[in-house]
Amino acid sequence: SDESMKLPFFANNLSQLELQIESSSHLGLRECQIGAYWSVLAHFTMSPGPAMVSLPTGAGKTALMQILAFGLAATRVLVIEPSTILRDQVASSFETLQTLKEIGVIPAHVKGPRTLAREGQLKSKSDWETLRKFDVVGATPHTTSSEYSEIAQAPVDLFDVVFIDEAHHTPAPTWSALLSAFVQSKRVLFTATPFRRDKRRLQAPLIYSYPLSRALDANIYRPVKYHAV
Repeated sequence: SDESMKLPFFANNLSQLELQIESSSHLGLRECQIGAYWSVLAHFTMSPGPAMVSLPTGAGKTALMQILAFGLAATRVLVIEPSTILRDQVASSFETLQTLKEIGVIPAHVKGPRTLAREGQLKSKSDWETLRKFDVVGATPHTTSSEYSEIAQAPVDLFDVVFIDEAHHTPAPTWSALLSAFVQSKRVLFTATPFRRDKRRLQAPLIYSYPLSRALDANIYRPVKYHAV
C-alpha cells in the first residue's frame, strides 16, 4: 500500500525476518551471528552508549549488520568502512540482501533497501541532507569525519543506527569524531581484534566475543598444519 511505502524499509520488513540457525538439514545463520544479534539488542535495552562485537574474520559480519538493521528497526543506517573497496562491497551487499535471501532469512521477493556508496567529502549541511532519501549509506572516515576541516558536522538525527567496521581504529581522531557526531544513534562497532598493541583504549564495551575455538568447531576456520620445507 501507499502507506506501507512511507514506512522505513527495515521497520516495514522486520516481520519478514526468519532468524533460524543453520543445521545439517537447512540453511540459516551461524550461531555467532544469532548470539551477537541478541547481545546487541539486549545492550540497547540497558544503555544508549556504543557496543562492540568481536567476530573472527569470515564469520559473516556484513550479514550480521543487515539483520541488526532489521532488529533495531532502523530508519536510516550509516556503515563506516576503512576503505573504498570495503565500502562498495558492503553497500552492494545491503542493496540486494542476497546473502540473507540465499540462506532463507529474508524472502526472495523482498526488494532491497535504497543504498548509496557515498563518494566525495560531505562539505555542507545540504550534502548531508541529500542522504535522507536512502535507507543505507556506506562511507569512509575520509568523507564523513568532522576531524577533517573541510567536512561539515552531520545532523544528529540523520542516522539512527551507525555501524563502524574495523573498530580497533576508533582511538584515532578521525574515527573518534565519528562516534561523537552520532551520540543519539545506536552505535555498533565491529572488529576481529578487540585490542591494540599500543594499549590505547577502544571506544565501546565489548558485549560479544566469539572465540576462535568455537569458530573451529563451527567450521568457520579449519585447523592449519605446519609443514617444514
